[in-house]
Amino acid sequence: MFIQHLKAYLVLNKHHYHINCNMKKANIFILSMVAILSLAVFIGCKKGEPIEQPNRTTYKFTTYTLDTFQFKIVLNGVVLTDTLRSPISVANFSILFSNNDTIGSLQILNAISGQLYIDTTLTLEPIATTISIVQFDPGGIIELAPIPNDPPPVVGNYKIRYQFRPPNSGIVFLDSIKCVIQTSTNIVIDTITLSQFEFSNFYETQLNTNYKMKIFDAYNDTLVDNTTNTLNSVSLGFTDFNTARVYATGNTSYILQRIY
Repeated sequence: MFIQHLKAYLVLNKHHYHINCNMKKANIFILSMVAILSLAVFIGCKKGEPIEQPNRTTYKFTTYTLDTFQFKIVLNGVVLTDTLRSPISVANFSILFSNNDTIGSLQILNAISGQLYIDTTLTLEPIATTISIVQFDPGGIIELAPIPNDPPPVVGNYKIRYQFRPPNSGIVFLDSIKCVIQTSTNIVIDTITLSQFEFSNFYETQLNTNYKMKIFDAYNDTLVDNTTNTLNSVSLGFTDFNTARVYATGNTSYILQRIY
């Protein structure tokens, strides 16, 4: 009888021993996995770099030239297009760039002959930018118009600025002119003075509001042109930002012409 109780006791202890061993092994395995995962997280936090989200910017390229061209546009060594045609055209591009990129290179070439017209740099910002390629005189140089540094107009409005450009051949290019900016209904908006090649500030108004000017010689305040033509914002397809040149076609005749 004693021997039977002893055997039963040994069997029970052996069973408990196996259970305890299995539990210890399980606990050791769990603790090992926790340690491995903790180490991986630690290493990842120590050595890993945060995931960088690229910035996106959009460029609208517009052309206004008196001669006919086919342009090739290269940004940071990447050809955006080689089929941008003038005299008047528009092309839109969406560009991705990293947070470390702040300056981009821009080349504008003749897509047919390879002649380089523009080689410059751009500030890369996550905003929409309009770049205008212009030529004011037949056979003249290709240049970039100054990029607008204004916030966009509200929906349903447009912005316009004016530049005093050289007159037609044989007409005196005044040193500066005084411009009385008016609506088509003769409401005076502003009076400004423009020197040769100078730009005005942007003016914002509703899309169906149209401007004209009264022109004076700023040197002696002599009236030169009592009423220029009126720029029709709807028929001319005004965009958010517009630039019109002010130039003389005669000694007493000035024209407003939207150029980009």
